[in-house]
Amino acid sequence: MRFIYLISISFLIIVSSNAQHKGDYNWVFGYDYTDSLPGTEGTVIDFNDKPPSIEYQAIIPKKAIGNSASIMSHPTTGILLFYSNGCMVFNADHTMMHNGDDINPGFYRDYYCDETFSQWYPIIGTLLSMEDTYHPDKYYFLHTPRQWPELGNSYCDRLMYSYIDMTKSDGLGEVVKKNEIYHQGDEEVFCAYTSVIKHANQKDWWVIHPILESNKFLTFLIDSLGPRLIRTQQIGDVIEWSGASKFSSDGKLLGLFNGFDGYYQYNFDRESGLLSTPKRLNLHFSGTGGGLAYSASSDFVYLSYRDRIYQVETDQDDLEDGAVLVDTLILFGDGQSSSFSQAQLGPDCKIYITHLGGVGYLGVINNPDEKGINCNLEQRGLDLAYFHDIGSIPNFPPFRVDEEDKCDNTISSLFPTVMRPKQTYFDYYPNPVEDVLKVLPRVDGEFSITNAAGNVIRKGFLAKDLETVLSLDALTSGVYYINMIVDGVMLQSEKLVKM
Repeated sequence: MRFIYLISISFLIIVSSNAQHKGDYNWVFGYDYTDSLPGTEGTVIDFNDKPPSIEYQAIIPKKAIGNSASIMSHPTTGILLFYSNGCMVFNADHTMMHNGDDINPGFYRDYYCDETFSQWYPIIGTLLSMEDTYHPDKYYFLHTPRQWPELGNSYCDRLMYSYIDMTKSDGLGEVVKKNEIYHQGDEEVFCAYTSVIKHANQKDWWVIHPILESNKFLTFLIDSLGPRLIRTQQIGDVIEWSGASKFSSDGKLLGLFNGFDGYYQYNFDRESGLLSTPKRLNLHFSGTGGGLAYSASSDFVYLSYRDRIYQVETDQDDLEDGAVLVDTLILFGDGQSSSFSQAQLGPDCKIYITHLGGVGYLGVINNPDEKGINCNLEQRGLDLAYFHDIGSIPNFPPFRVDEEDKCDNTISSLFPTVMRPKQTYFDYYPNPVEDVLKVLPRVDGEFSITNAAGNVIRKGFLAKDLETVLSLDALTSGVYYINMIVDGVMLQSEKLVKM
């Protein structure tokens, strides 16, 4: 039945080519946070639901969706098809896809993807998936392996792809080509910065990847014959450090950002694949990494790094003239929200921002096309079903580049109550609360109550299975958070409403 369904979906693609692309309608997060739950503690956000749903999902085998993830939903229906953490490919049942193991082979894969260690591949921003427009139900998955020399630092010298056929395994898919090298040259490439955009012909794909510590870019075209190198282009200033890269929502700009070098912006011609008009903004940070995301209109780009988020107007001749500090980091007393990290525009026109600490929430820029603080940043804007890994957020191309609406602002932002796993570290009631809150801990530990600004207003110790009564009558009405901390690690954080 699943196979028949996929055939019908392929037909819908043909007859509904103008329908909004939904390749980014499922987001998956995860981290193996506790042995009390099976597999990896996962969260799935489904933007197909009205309003979007957030549900807990055990992911088997026990592998995390780590600090980089590629996720692919069906372009027309938006149903989840597959996703990868750089170690393996998972299917829609959240189990390993047939032939989906041993992605990015080598020492790094053997070491980092082992279940006893980190369980995710240590690269950010090189995992991307998109449909093969020439062959229905077939998909490209791009990935970059690290190399480990006998002496010296790790490096990247090749770019790979795997090819997924969703008609196989009763519609759950199969990796039919794996770890195919589409580029390996004499010069090292960055272990970051893979950017993908649809060609102006709306069939082929452009892939841009910079060469390490240079101002040279490799330009690839994926057409009916697969990926091939078109040119190497030298343009603008030298890029020294790794970070994040994306095409703008309208496909006219390519942006790269890291803390040391700042923000690089280039005009992009989707017909020729050529970059032009380089610009640079140095915000005088002092480290690698960082995240960036463009608004739906592409009028603004947001740069997230450590303790601050900037908004930059992309049409300024001097980018510094359009750079505004939106906000600095708030610590919510959870012991984990150490700094801002990656960012991604959602299909609901909002930008979501993750943290380098494995917290259980995302920051949300609610109105990215409004100038300055009117963009309405909520640093703890969306609670997840469980904690995600450091820096974890999906990485998508701008799928709707040729559509009038780059996102769907009719998707409600009123997310429902989060579906959490049954196993919890404490229970609490009533919520909302008027005067007295009762807390029943499942483990020994500390608790803290923080306000919406992240200030700790109450803390203490909790004993396992001993109900503790807290008087909250002195608190003003509003939203608070109650957190459970064991051995310095925040294990659970819940929203608390004071009447």
